[in-house]
Amino acid sequence: MIQTEPLGGLHTIVTHRTNRMHQRGHDHYDTHCGNRCDLADRWAARNLITPRAFLAAARDAHTIADVAANLWATPAIVNAYIAGLPPDEWLIMTRLVGHKVV
Repeated sequence: MIQTEPLGGLHTIVTHRTNRMHQRGHDHYDTHCGNRCDLADRWAARNLITPRAFLAAARDAHTIADVAANLWATPAIVNAYIAGLPPDEWLIMTRLVGHKVV
């Protein structure tokens, strides 16, 4: 399962939500953790995060953890979302956000 740092009172909800989607990603690809966990993370990220939601969350945040909190997701899922973007889309996203998200 996905590991995450505490996100205040939302920790349980966020962890449960992202873990459920991560597991659905494994079901989709017929994999398990230890065997293509990255595919499950990317599937979960694509189904939890829209480009519009990412942009809105990133405009108000400067770290991946802050973006994740704004999206009610884990930092691992946000990183998987970013990793799943083609380079040209990521470049557009960073220009639209207006600052670097680290």
